[in-house]
Amino acid sequence: MRIHSRLLLGVPTALSAMLALLAPPTAVGRAAFLPPGFMDLPVAGGLAVPTALAFLPEASPLTGPRFLIAQKNGVVRLFQAGALLQQPALTLAVQTNGEQGLLGLAIDPDFPVRPFVYACYTPFTGRASGNYSRVSRFTLSGDTLEVASEQVLLDSISAGLGTHVAGCVRASSDGYLFVSTGEHGDGGSAPQDPLDLSGKLLRLRLDGSIPADNPFVGHPWGRPEVYQLGLRNPFRFALHAGSGAPFIADVGASAFEEVDTGGGGANFGWPLFEGAVGSSAPFVAPWFAYPHEGGAAIVGVTFLTRPQLPEQYQGNLFFFDHIRCALGRIALGEGGTLGAVEFPFLTVADAQPGLGPIDLAEGTDGALYYTTGAGEVRRLVFRPGNRAPIVAASALPNAGDAPLTVQFDCRGTRDPDAEAIALRWDFGDGDTSAVAFPSHTYLSNGDFHARLTAWDAQGAISWRDSLRIVVGDLPPVPTIDAPASESRFVSGGTIAFAGHADDREQGALPPAQLRWRVERLYAGQTSVLVDGVSGATGSFVADVGEGAPLATRFRVSLTATDAIGLSASAARIVLPDSASFVGVPGADEGARLALTAFPNPLGSHSALRFTLRQSAPVRLVLFDASGRRVRTLVVATLPAGEQAIRWDGRHDDGHNVPPGLYLARLEVGDAVAHARLVRLAR
Repeated sequence: MRIHSRLLLGVPTALSAMLALLAPPTAVGRAAFLPPGFMDLPVAGGLAVPTALAFLPEASPLTGPRFLIAQKNGVVRLFQAGALLQQPALTLAVQTNGEQGLLGLAIDPDFPVRPFVYACYTPFTGRASGNYSRVSRFTLSGDTLEVASEQVLLDSISAGLGTHVAGCVRASSDGYLFVSTGEHGDGGSAPQDPLDLSGKLLRLRLDGSIPADNPFVGHPWGRPEVYQLGLRNPFRFALHAGSGAPFIADVGASAFEEVDTGGGGANFGWPLFEGAVGSSAPFVAPWFAYPHEGGAAIVGVTFLTRPQLPEQYQGNLFFFDHIRCALGRIALGEGGTLGAVEFPFLTVADAQPGLGPIDLAEGTDGALYYTTGAGEVRRLVFRPGNRAPIVAASALPNAGDAPLTVQFDCRGTRDPDAEAIALRWDFGDGDTSAVAFPSHTYLSNGDFHARLTAWDAQGAISWRDSLRIVVGDLPPVPTIDAPASESRFVSGGTIAFAGHADDREQGALPPAQLRWRVERLYAGQTSVLVDGVSGATGSFVADVGEGAPLATRFRVSLTATDAIGLSASAARIVLPDSASFVGVPGADEGARLALTAFPNPLGSHSALRFTLRQSAPVRLVLFDASGRRVRTLVVATLPAGEQAIRWDGRHDDGHNVPPGLYLARLEVGDAVAHARLVRLAR
């Protein structure tokens, strides 16, 4: 029966045939079973036994996730913009007999600031036995993992007979690197020997050094790298997003498949115990176990942390069985205890034994991605009904003299089903583009109407065709005469506004072509007080509503529209008169609160610095020159002392912001401070 629970990646033909003979008939050609709304979709094929997936955090809502695929033959492929790149990202010389090869990948938690990728593989030796595993760090530069950048972090982990090698690697958000090792198939007592790295979960720091709190540090009877022991073939494991605790999928022998979890020094009992009988002290019983019942091999395991799947599955642990082609779901109770279990939750189709699921990972789009022995990457998504993409588009400038170069922007375009989408820009003059942010030059005068069209893989299509580009005319220039720059308001007071506009073609615009809008800004919320009032003058009452006076602002906007419909706007912010709020809670603190930015102008990043006298709730938000929110940097309670918050020059959606002026707004209770940042062209 041991053959039924063995994970056979790229096994020889004779051994595959033996497995086919021993496996129950129902294991061959099993049809998929998917709950209502779930779909099993192909992502990439033609791979050489894809053993591991590693998602980069640079996901695009337009083109989908970007991720690395480890293949057993030592080749790493990069998937981006909906396709596999033809050129390998990395090629390693590896030993591939049995379950050896390139087995694990992980991305540095501070990527791309630290552009590192961690790998576990068995270097090529040409020997059938006596091989070893290596853990290394590589630098990702563009689309390539630089071979010359390899830094070996841990070497000479025995691979024995070449089976039960494990080789999963995970990087935690608090700076640790975990690596799983198997007992390499010889049935010995190595998993119980702290001086042997086999059958263990190892823990390093990201630079390869040993954490001081590892259980055997300073003890002559154990290796300092060992974190947990008593494992058979911990082929895959996942780190809990909240606690950071490892949840280990350990492939069983003759009775049970296990999910094990515990703290430093936990001993899960192999080879003395398997399954629930491993509860005798000092051993840690499995968190979850299930019997073989004719064949099983637990493999990929991951937590669901993103909301693409229904809400009731958030925080659940999902795992795949390689032989049954079945996905299991486990809900966690309070404190990480075992909750409700559904197994199988769903099954995927299998062609023949040995070609079932291998690795499982949550993509940056929230879908569950898995690899198969048949050389595929596939994706499990929840889609109760396919929805068309949501299209947003803008163009600046939208008027001017020829030749006029216009920058088009599709930011905000996305697919509500988290599908990759294709784009097409029609510029209205016969030219088109399929890139997300094209720049186009209009060479002749005219009135052009550009359109952005987006469609998903199932053909659902949407477009926006209201982008008007007028070449040969200029929009009017509005000027706000009142309130003056840096004007102050007193709560309940009346604020007058006045303005005018000039147009190159029309001259001074009449008051009827001027429209006013007044907004109250507080705590990231906007309330409209005046909207669409026409004329050259007007007024409003500075009503702070339920907002804190010192944290309230008023934005007065004037929009001028010329005879052919070209518009332009100007805006002015009215600040609170702090002297009129003496005795208001937070007023004294506001006088002491200061926000600075360095470097400024910023290049790749800038640090926003401020000091808190005591622990307090903090909100730090960036706005562009028009008052639109660009990035929320902090919404949290921070400790007392000096703070330095890093901004990398990106929007919330991950895109680089264009050159220009940006306003950082810091709120600490009722106290508010601002800093201006300049982003130069790069």
